[in-house]
Amino acid sequence: MKNNNKKIPYKLAKESLKASKLRNIFMLITIVLSVSLLSGLAFMSSSIKEIADKELAERQHVIYHQVTEEQIVEVKDNSMVKNSSEFKTGKSFEVDNYILRPYYIEANDAPMAKVDIAEGRYPSKINEVLVDKQLMAYMGLEEKLGEIISVTFLNGTTEEFEVTGFLDSGLKTDVFNLYMSKEYALKGSQLSLIPFDLAVQIVDAEKMGSDEFLQVIRQLGEEYGVERKQVNENNAFVDSLSYDTRELSMIILIGIAILLVSVLVIYSIFYISISERTRQFGQLRTLGMTKKQIKKMVRIEGAVLSVIGSIIGITIGAIFAFSMKPQGFNITTFIGYSVAIIIADYITVCISISKPAKIAANISPIEATKLSGYEGNKKKDSKKLYRKLSPISLSFMAARGNGKKSAMTMISLSLAGIVFMCAATFIASIDEEEFSRQGWFQYGEYTLEFSSNAAQVDEFGYTGLKKNNPLNDELITKIEGIPEISDVMEIKDLEVAYTYNGERYEQDLAAPFTKEEAELMQSYVKTGQLDYEKMVKNKEVFIAHNEIVKEIFGWEFKVGDKVTLRWYDGEKYVEDEFTIAGDLKKNINNPQVSKLAYNAGWFLIPEELLESMMIPDFNLNKRLVISSSDYATSQTVLDEKLSIIADGSPIISISKLSDRIEHDKDQFGLIYSTTLGAAIFVIAFSLINLLNTLITNVMARKREFACFRTLGMSEKQVATMIRGEGIYFAAVNILTTVILGGLSGFIMVKLMAHNGLGYMKYQFPLSYLLGYIIMVVLVPIVISNIAVKNLSKKSLVERLKEIE
Repeated sequence: MKNNNKKIPYKLAKESLKASKLRNIFMLITIVLSVSLLSGLAFMSSSIKEIADKELAERQHVIYHQVTEEQIVEVKDNSMVKNSSEFKTGKSFEVDNYILRPYYIEANDAPMAKVDIAEGRYPSKINEVLVDKQLMAYMGLEEKLGEIISVTFLNGTTEEFEVTGFLDSGLKTDVFNLYMSKEYALKGSQLSLIPFDLAVQIVDAEKMGSDEFLQVIRQLGEEYGVERKQVNENNAFVDSLSYDTRELSMIILIGIAILLVSVLVIYSIFYISISERTRQFGQLRTLGMTKKQIKKMVRIEGAVLSVIGSIIGITIGAIFAFSMKPQGFNITTFIGYSVAIIIADYITVCISISKPAKIAANISPIEATKLSGYEGNKKKDSKKLYRKLSPISLSFMAARGNGKKSAMTMISLSLAGIVFMCAATFIASIDEEEFSRQGWFQYGEYTLEFSSNAAQVDEFGYTGLKKNNPLNDELITKIEGIPEISDVMEIKDLEVAYTYNGERYEQDLAAPFTKEEAELMQSYVKTGQLDYEKMVKNKEVFIAHNEIVKEIFGWEFKVGDKVTLRWYDGEKYVEDEFTIAGDLKKNINNPQVSKLAYNAGWFLIPEELLESMMIPDFNLNKRLVISSSDYATSQTVLDEKLSIIADGSPIISISKLSDRIEHDKDQFGLIYSTTLGAAIFVIAFSLINLLNTLITNVMARKREFACFRTLGMSEKQVATMIRGEGIYFAAVNILTTVILGGLSGFIMVKLMAHNGLGYMKYQFPLSYLLGYIIMVVLVPIVISNIAVKNLSKKSLVERLKEIE
């Protein structure tokens, strides 16, 4: 009868897993580390997207602005519309120390129209209102339904409303909506003249591509006479319809890097394990086991460890990610990612053990009797006539002589050192102050500017505030009189709306430039001609950020085209036509020209021309950027003096560099911990490999060490020899880390600085390197000491009798 030995590889793999506990531990730690890092990253990314998708599910997909009641009815009846809600927004106005805004929204079941009423009901009559509980406290009124509140609006009229319900947002704020009834929206003094807007959700929009979705909402508007400029898509929702390829690419690259490190470590562990079991494989071949069965046995061992490690790693990654973002858990996504990670890790393990499995299968019975499990590749005889023998030299010879095992360990250690140095260099090279100085703080340490709340409630926005501008010469002279102040920079602009190619666009900025600044701008002209006098005479404008225009709208301003600007000149709204003279390049390395472009929206206008567009002596200052000659020592004094000046005007706010730096500290902490955390994971992989190499070497060479003892070597010399091998690995690792890691970190920082990250200033991470050196020296010494201690537990005779 034919023997059925198909189950033999499974049984032998099971016994091997029981026997090789040390290998299993190292292997599992490696897999758990890689899978937990990979799954944590994947689950965190999916959680963030899931949370964003849930939030978007309660938002409108598109708003149709300035629509009639007839258009609202027609759009709502369209089969493509899933949910809709009409609303009106009145003009905000300030009362004492808080801001009110008349508001109407249709009370229905649409998710984007939810008004979480804590008590009472939504208003139904013209004289009824729904308010936040906090507003009652601001008004000094009792918090009860039926209370009458009196409101004086911007036009001076005073109206009374009965409170029919309360909101309870729980958020501390001084800006409140007055939720009015549908009747007030149609007949009330503050809303009747304002057209309706309609928020809409489209049926199955989540399944569409971004282009298809945009086509649907625009065709829907066109069908009922809603002009293109009145169609305002939800950009966040549109972005969600196409997966961010940059984020996906980053996750894939990080995942590949993690798996590559795993390949090196797992390969090394299995290679060493196979080397130790050469006699066992030879005996199995003698007993009739085929090459195919031996390969299968090794693969089964890897597969079992892969599955166990993957499950543990996914559990750890999931606990980490979903404990931080519990709202982002989605069972379908979780299962999908988990299966993908298990498959990826299984493939990684298969790749890692394919070579060791092949080596194991090719071991012949005769060859196995000659090997001890320690010998490396055969090397040519040395041409040296003699060698100087000492415990240290013998340890170095042993480390170099065990070729592939040592090579894999060194590659792993070197990779960890390079990654660590890149991470440490990145952290050491971030100039925290320069990072916080991005924006206007690159030109000074303080800014005085108009409050955004004040601009919101003014009928003419920021330009209205400038009519009686507190940021005037008197204030500037007062600030310049402070001894610690070195410079006060005036930043001017003008709010404009513009019409281009038949389309009207609201809320942009025009910024001025002087004749002297025009000369500096000449070097950065992309297209057209910059002639200051000609631009003033012919009413011409220059375009900043044309590349961003292209990115947002899909078109660019063309030289020679006409653009119509509309602005408030201090007395009335004015509209005039201008010619586009040219545009600026994208990359500007001149600080003064960069400041001009940074201050502008799309339009740069000669200062003389811009001043002629306003009533005489109109002050266009929007902010003052204030510098100190000795900020480090005068900060406290300046904080106090400038805060007093800002408090003197209710429409001015102050921003301080010191506050920005304090705010950015949390961000730096997250960046540093994330960067070092990733480096530590890689280091952990390499240390596992090092520990495995050192421990298995000692175990395989027990009899060799015993032979040295019989030849007169002392126990102390044997211990020195074992420690020396660990020091050899540490020395090579340190050398590689300093040279290759240092060079890699330098190149990385220079590339980042070249690509616009001006806060990256190269610094050699000496303190981090010293800490790393101490660790890579101590770890092998500690392990060697443990190995020496274990060896000393057995007598010399016992060690000589041991058969590997």
